[in-house]
Amino acid sequence: MARGRDSRRIAKRPHAAAGALVQRDQREGLAGSRRGEASPLVLELGRHGGVQRQRVLPIHAGDEPAVRAARGARHAARGRVVQRVCPARQARRRHPTSGGGLGPRRFRARPRRAEQHHHGGASPRRDGCGRGSARGPRTVRSLARPWTRQAEGPRVPHRPSGRSERADAGGDAVRRGDGARGRRCACEARGRPGSVGSLARRRGLVGSRVTAGLLFCAACARTDRPLDIRFGHVGAPGSLFAISAEEFARRANEQLGPRARVLVFGSSQLGSDEVMMQKLKLGTLELALPSTVMSTAVAAFGLFEMPYLVKDRAHMKRIEQAIVWPTLGPQAEAAGYRILAVWENGFRHITNNRRPIARPEDLRGIKLRTPTGQWRIRMFQAFGANPSPMPLSEVFVALQTGVMDGQENPVAQIHSARLHEVQTYLSLTSHVYTPAYVTAGLAAWDRLSEDVRAVLQTTAREVQGFVYEAAERLDRELLAELGASGIQVNEPDRAAFLNASRAIYAEFAGSVSGGRALIDSAVALGNR
Repeated sequence: MARGRDSRRIAKRPHAAAGALVQRDQREGLAGSRRGEASPLVLELGRHGGVQRQRVLPIHAGDEPAVRAARGARHAARGRVVQRVCPARQARRRHPTSGGGLGPRRFRARPRRAEQHHHGGASPRRDGCGRGSARGPRTVRSLARPWTRQAEGPRVPHRPSGRSERADAGGDAVRRGDGARGRRCACEARGRPGSVGSLARRRGLVGSRVTAGLLFCAACARTDRPLDIRFGHVGAPGSLFAISAEEFARRANEQLGPRARVLVFGSSQLGSDEVMMQKLKLGTLELALPSTVMSTAVAAFGLFEMPYLVKDRAHMKRIEQAIVWPTLGPQAEAAGYRILAVWENGFRHITNNRRPIARPEDLRGIKLRTPTGQWRIRMFQAFGANPSPMPLSEVFVALQTGVMDGQENPVAQIHSARLHEVQTYLSLTSHVYTPAYVTAGLAAWDRLSEDVRAVLQTTAREVQGFVYEAAERLDRELLAELGASGIQVNEPDRAAFLNASRAIYAEFAGSVSGGRALIDSAVALGNR
């Protein structure tokens, strides 16, 4: 082909992408007498995804034989390393998609380098990773950045970079030890020994061990904190329940020190009486203060649901020693509960918005809220009322909206729950004396250490004297406050209520195992 000022030579690369042309312009004025001094331009035109692009790169005429050798002898040598050519190291860092050279940055070539597949091969047609190779070991091209160290061998400013060559280099792009981004084969991703995949897996194992160590340290640090013993009840602030539980927690925490601490949750924060009884049974709650609801867990506790059975607190103390600990305590443990001490809920009275209650027949047609307990419901049904169980936390709204006409509770509960604000009449019936039981679930109780259990049980029984004194004081003080608040207070005919309750005694004696003996023993203790 003739060489002239305007003469050109256009050559297609056999390995380039479809449509890619290389056009080199050589001008006589730039060539000179020596070929190595010329700096012609190489225009590479290619279509990638339907878009035509061109890049301007330098090339020396003296390096043309090396370029031709690199293009034509890709797989000439079988069973040995085929050296690839790459451009010289650039002076400064470029954009990852650009290389050094003339022209706009976005048109510059990406420098590439070639490396030998490092697995080796057992046969000339299959390399070490199991990939078939009909032409000897495959070469893996890495996407070396301009500032990385280049492979040994002849260096030329330009190397073919078509799609077919990129397809030959399988695997993912990785960063080699010299800082270059190369391509690894698929077997490395599967984690063969010495591969990048196995290194990543080892790093994952190290990370999981570190995480496990941190969790273990956190668990160790957590053991330094005192054990939390939660004590739940339904009483509002200022109620006898709240006063009793707070005094118990104060005394117990003084003796427990850093080993454990009692935390009180009142106002049904941990649920209603029924919910807390279930939590005790499951072991998700340590302590609770149930009252009437105990008769639903252990039938014999229905003894304290009998109208006018307990005369006063001295009578209750005798019943505790003669009946509760020898008989009711073991039955509670058989049901999954442990009674630590017997406290007080109090003598119960009736409030309503319909009329004063002087006799049992005055309750006819009154919608009356009661706690959960079959004997309380049957008693008011015998009196002629319409009883309906409801959690204490819902009673105020039910009375305010007229869903319920009345309710029955001790004076301390009536005052602390502000029920007198939505009620008109208070009838001092004292129809039932209800104890309260400091109760633990055996599932949680057995997890406590022996010294912690001893402190809790001893303190709970010591607080009983404080509870009885507080109950007597609250009955006097709060009853006066209720009368001054505007609610109408009256004294009913208690003998009439006692006569209307005879059927309840007979039913309990006949339906509960040992019920008759329990009633007779309790009545006899009241005659002393």
